[in-house]
Amino acid sequence: MSESTAGYGLLEIVLGALGVILFAISALCVYATVLLVAHFRDLEQGFPAGTGFVRGMKGFGLVFFPVFALTSAAAGWALAGDQVRGLWRRIRRQASHSDR
Repeated sequence: MSESTAGYGLLEIVLGALGVILFAISALCVYATVLLVAHFRDLEQGFPAGTGFVRGMKGFGLVFFPVFALTSAAAGWALAGDQVRGLWRRIRRQASHSDR
């Protein structure tokens, strides 16, 4: 086992990985929200539903994706926040020692 992972048990590693996955889902939801905002007024070509249905689904997406992004980011921080903070401190500490 490497020196940096020797202090972590299996549960912390699994929770950290799950937290990173939730952060990635949050980033995808932010991307989907930006994409929906950018293309909200575009006409749908070849979609068999009416424009009201398509706009309704886009409106639903504009509510769903930001809420899910916040929820998944909060859950990811709850699971992996301490590990991310520790990693950030270790990176800053190594950077300050390498400057000397």
